[in-house]
Amino acid sequence: MTLHDTPDLTTLDSTLARELVIDVLRAAGRHEEQSHGAARRVAFRTTRYLIEGATRAGLPANAIADALDVKPGTLRTRLGVDGLVEPSLFAKFAHVTVRELELWRTSGQIELAGPDPGGVIGYHASELIAALVRYSLLTKPTRTASEDLAAAALFKPSRDDPPTIRHVSGL
Repeated sequence: MTLHDTPDLTTLDSTLARELVIDVLRAAGRHEEQSHGAARRVAFRTTRYLIEGATRAGLPANAIADALDVKPGTLRTRLGVDGLVEPSLFAKFAHVTVRELELWRTSGQIELAGPDPGGVIGYHASELIAALVRYSLLTKPTRTASEDLAAAALFKPSRDDPPTIRHVSGL
C-alpha cells in the first residue's frame, strides 16, 4: 500500500484497521449521546459524516450499525454527506494527536477545508478515515525495520508546506 492508495475495508485483511474505524464510530456515538442542545446537533452531524467516511472506506453497514447500536436500515438517513470534522474531535475519537493529523496533512493525505455553513474548519470525514486506516496499516506491530523506515518517510512533515484551507460550500 502506498501513501495515496485508497484503503478498502471490504478487502483488507486487517482486523486492526476495521477495529480502529469501529472505535471511532463508537466514540462519536457516545459523544452524541452525552451531548445536549446545540452541541448534540453538532455531534449528530459529526457522527453522520463519520458514518459516510466509514461507508466510503468499505466498512459494511452491519458493522457500522453494530458499532452505533442501531439497525442497519436506520443508517440510510445518515448517509451521503462527507462533511468536515473538527481536528481536535477526530483526534479524541481516534486516539491520535492533533499533531499526527497535521503530519497526515503535510504528507498530503488530508486537506484542511472550510469553513462549512456551520463554521467548521476541518477535514473531510472520508479523508480522515482513509488516513487512519493507512496509518494503522503502516504502523502494524509485525512490520520489519525497513517497513518502519518507509512508514516514517511517508509521515515526515515538510517545513516548506504551509497550512492551506480549501473553502467548502453547499454542505
